[in-house]
Amino acid sequence: MKKWLGVSLVVSLFGCSLSEEVHIEGRTLYFNGEITAQKVEQAIELANVQPNGIVALMIDSDSGEYRPAMELGRWVYSNQVHLIVNGTCASACANYVLTAAPSTLVMKGSEILWFGGAMSDEWLKDGFDQQELEQWHQSLSLWRQQEDAFFALVDVNPKITMYGHMNQREKLQKAGCNADAAAWMYHIDDMQKLGLNNIVYADPESLLTARKRSACVINLEEKDF
Repeated sequence: MKKWLGVSLVVSLFGCSLSEEVHIEGRTLYFNGEITAQKVEQAIELANVQPNGIVALMIDSDSGEYRPAMELGRWVYSNQVHLIVNGTCASACANYVLTAAPSTLVMKGSEILWFGGAMSDEWLKDGFDQQELEQWHQSLSLWRQQEDAFFALVDVNPKITMYGHMNQREKLQKAGCNADAAAWMYHIDDMQKLGLNNIVYADPESLLTARKRSACVINLEEKDF
């Protein structure tokens, strides 16, 4: 827990305002909203000119493009920037930013949501003509290659993006959740087994009340690892 003393001090001194989508206060980089190439470029440029460097990234994002999210994740990983989830870290944020952080603090009332990644077997193919289908397969193949390389770099199990959608959403059903739900969550111990070490919830009870917020907490078994 000592590693969070410095980060917590930054948060307490400079507050948690996210009035601007990308900005810096003290040694904390704030990122709010969709993860796009333009915003990631802006964030990294701002961080690189900070004389004292950046120690924490405070994020609230429920969507984004996979390439810029991976770029942001690689920057987080290379610079050992601690992550603070203040709101939501979902989709591209969970896949490629959270997984790259050396440690993560999930603030009270905040949540981490998974929606699937490149290896999902649920991508829609209906309505494509032959040319569009070939282009889609090429794009998906490239995404999968880039995702494999990314998870090898950050040393996280790539299946972390998949469990909720595997085997006709078997784990969603076993958890007693709506199988049509798009998002799911993991217990802390399961995230650790998948390679996400040093995740701290400011409110440990938040996962227990997840269903009230329409998210599903799925359970992993030993055979899943």
